[in-house]
Amino acid sequence: MMVNGGTGYISGHNSYGDVAKADYFANSNAARYIFGVGVNFNVAKSNDAENSTFNLVIYSNINGKPGNSLYSETHSYQDIIDADNKPYFEFSSPVDISKNAFFVSIEFTYKNGDTLAIATNSLNSGNTAFEKWDDDTWMNYSSNQTWQQHAQLWIFPKVGHIVDAAFTPSSSVINVNNQVQLSADNDDGINSYSWLIDDVAQSTSSDLTFTFTQANNYVITLIANGACSSDTSSKTITVAVSTVIISLMDENISVYPNPAKDQVNIKSNKNISKIELIDLNGRVLIQTQERQINLSQIENGIYIVSIISESGTTRQMLQMNH
Repeated sequence: MMVNGGTGYISGHNSYGDVAKADYFANSNAARYIFGVGVNFNVAKSNDAENSTFNLVIYSNINGKPGNSLYSETHSYQDIIDADNKPYFEFSSPVDISKNAFFVSIEFTYKNGDTLAIATNSLNSGNTAFEKWDDDTWMNYSSNQTWQQHAQLWIFPKVGHIVDAAFTPSSSVINVNNQVQLSADNDDGINSYSWLIDDVAQSTSSDLTFTFTQANNYVITLIANGACSSDTSSKTITVAVSTVIISLMDENISVYPNPAKDQVNIKSNKNISKIELIDLNGRVLIQTQERQINLSQIENGIYIVSIISESGTTRQMLQMNH
């Protein structure tokens, strides 16, 4: 829109020397991040479009006016022209607005031959447009000191959440025929869920309760999708035959290192008559009296070290990780 009583544009370069135009966003859905901004320009002219630049700035909201600068990036007039005056600027990293209201500003300098003007809703159709004077004062378009008109700039921020698929199972080690409850730690911005067990789809609900009927190590995966991002997280659940994990480890016996790589050591001041390495199905893989056990032939996974001493039998979970 053209300036009355002067030259230039209400929402761009004009004879009053305005240096920025901004629009207010209430962020009523409490989005956490801005991922990018689209802007519709009515005018973008320059005698040197590649080298003429403007700044796109995100401001916090302080008392209904642009406050602290949260983010700024510079673009050329050519970026606007190449996008047919309707560019979308994707940010290299999302800008954290902490679920608060914010402003998006287009800021420009005056150079001979340069003209920018942002498309604006019909006057009196909104009241979110602001301008910055050359003394850095911000004024609403409706102020008696400015245009005395309600207006809204055609600026379109893409807001949302960075989806986090992290989840915590109710237990990471269970007995056969027991259940595990699974749910996302944080559901901010998640629109859809996909739970997989060993890459087999199980559910699209926000949470999952699953009963494991066979002993094994299972990889649980959650794929979470949002409007602006997605994320994947995986964890391993160990399911053991019930008799394997009943006994507790004697505090006077230590098994180390754990996780183990190629060997494991047993340290105790007691007489040990037998040491066994047992898989989760209850099969004895190694039986020995040696306190240093070679595990180079044992596959990665979760096992039980069973130690029979003068005080009885104790067991401890052992993780193998070559």
